[in-house]
Amino acid sequence: PFARSLEVLRLRDVLLGEAGAASLARLPSASLRVLDLEGCALGPQGAAALAAWPGLAGLEALSLEDNDIGPVGAR
Repeated sequence: PFARSLEVLRLRDVLLGEAGAASLARLPSASLRVLDLEGCALGPQGAAALAAWPGLAGLEALSLEDNDIGPVGAR
């Protein structure tokens, strides 16, 4: 329930990994505007999971710096 009203989520340097990114991509996204996942070890599969997340379209700011996404994850 809390995720539905969440507007800003900053998880800098929290080692979420690919599985954590996939879990985030399942969250309801109605009100999220800022997502900061800098240094969370997302990797290419984590980036792909977030790219498929419907909430991505509603974000005003997204930080994925320092995640070793590489060219595959950047697509």
